[in-house]
Amino acid sequence: GGRVQLLSTKTKPKNLVFEAPDGPSHTFLLKGRDDLRLDGRIMQLLQVVNGLVASDTTASGMRGAPAPMGPSPHLRCRDYDVVPIAPRAGLIRWVSAVPLFLIHRQRRLCQVMKQQQQQSDRAEDKKRLLESSTDMWQ
Repeated sequence: GGRVQLLSTKTKPKNLVFEAPDGPSHTFLLKGRDDLRLDGRIMQLLQVVNGLVASDTTASGMRGAPAPMGPSPHLRCRDYDVVPIAPRAGLIRWVSAVPLFLIHRQRRLCQVMKQQQQQSDRAEDKKRLLESSTDMWQ
């Protein structure tokens, strides 16, 4: 079983939720019109970097800082699964800890509300100007 949600952005990506038979669900973003092969390679590179940093006992994150004792668990690049399924389409693991779409939607809503307020203010200014000029001629 699973669910599909169409997101209201320019490229209309789909949010897919796959429910595994053993219980957990897996959420992906199905993107079209984008070549995700480079994204997949970058994620593989980040996984290699994470492995190197985790195994490096001298990784401190700062030049001149004393070397920590053992691996440094706080140094890690955030990576996620990218699965290219065609030259211009692919799946990206949904990262729920970052509400970027919600932030984008709220920002867009604020922009629309601001534009509507500005239009309303201009209409109100025109009305007052018209009323004051009408009063002047009476």
